Amino acid sequence: MPNLPDSKIREYAEKYGALYTLDPALIYAVILTESSGNPEAVNPSDPSAGLMQCQASIGRAYAHLVGTDYEVLELLKLPDNCLTAGCGFILHISHLFSGKFPVTEWIQAYNCGIHGFSEGRRNGAYGASISRYMAKFQAVT
Repeated sequence: MPNLPDSKIREYAEKYGALYTLDPALIYAVILTESSGNPEAVNPSDPSAGLMQCQASIGRAYAHLVGTDYEVLELLKLPDNCLTAGCGFILHISHLFSGKFPVTEWIQAYNCGIHGFSEGRRNGAYGASISRYMAKFQAVT
């Protein structure tokens, strides 16, 4: 389990799933796949940061964070900011793709980007990791 309690994951699933279903197992799976549960994780190649490895643009769009890219990435290391941004982005891609694809496929847009996913880019290993962690979360809850 990540360093984040199940209650925090469920809180964000409920907060962002009030109008639409957002499965806590999916949030858990994205957290473990993206950062192994480390809120301080940074990927300099994107760059992205935090539990859900959000990019600065995602932080600005979904958590309304402001500042330079560096400042936003630092703010995304705070779990509430990263969960706000990451869950908002997941809902957005869910609205775009969930009617056409199973969750383990459309969630790949989180990794490949909306544009890349729309053009056919996929990351099967990412989808498999999400599936594995979702099953693990459901088995322990």
